[in-house]
Amino acid sequence: MNLETREGLNTNELILLIQDPWNKDSPLKISKGNSEDYDRVPILNQVKYFVTMLQNKGELALTKKGFLPTSVVKELYFNGTLKNELIEEGLIKVYKEIDCEPIYFTRLICQSSGIIKIKKNKISITKKGADLLKSDHKLFEELLIAVTQNFNVGFFDAYECEFTGQYGMMVTTYLLHKYGHEYRTTNFYAQKYSELIPGVFDNFPQPNYSNKKNVFTACYESRTFTRSLNYFGLLELEQKSFIKIQGVAKSEVFGKLISFNYKLTDDKKN
Repeated sequence: MNLETREGLNTNELILLIQDPWNKDSPLKISKGNSEDYDRVPILNQVKYFVTMLQNKGELALTKKGFLPTSVVKELYFNGTLKNELIEEGLIKVYKEIDCEPIYFTRLICQSSGIIKIKKNKISITKKGADLLKSDHKLFEELLIAVTQNFNVGFFDAYECEFTGQYGMMVTTYLLHKYGHEYRTTNFYAQKYSELIPGVFDNFPQPNYSNKKNVFTACYESRTFTRSLNYFGLLELEQKSFIKIQGVAKSEVFGKLISFNYKLTDDKKN
């Protein structure tokens, strides 16, 4: 890989950002914000509402199929901070957990983070969850770790390549740090991402109706921007339609909570 495609990162920094972004030598740094900053992180506040609900109830019985009851789904959606465009426009109704992505996302990320546990078809908060509820900074970091490493973002779509977008998500975050001062297309970021992580197109079968690059870009856009980073309040989006983003820029919260300390010193390069 030549220097031009590293976007200012040396080899070690790029590898860490892709494979181990939470390593102490990684360029990625999570800053401690204030309460107003965390108020603008939708997934954090959605999780806090959900976990506080569980804390008050002690435990919550799931349906026979293992889902949240409809009454709980509605409470979480209408009192929470994550919204769905189709629901907001009245095109679909809030009913089943599996059909309400913001709520299903919330529950699954809490499970993958170890914030909640399920035993005998009942959900309850863990000690780790209770501890994280005391610190917005630690909860934010734990949720971000989950969405980049433990959680399968591709679970919510039918794209055949499981790791696209999620693998190396902090590379995209770095690109936003560098280029997100103005709105740019998701194609712009998809191209940069594919240059820094070669071979991503190879994981897609040749579609009958399009080409690999178009399918990859649509997959990358959905998993990285529509979901994930947008749920963390790190983006400003220009929407072309419910399913297509016109442009992406980094939010004010991004600058408060995310930073990069790149160009490692010589002794750490060896």
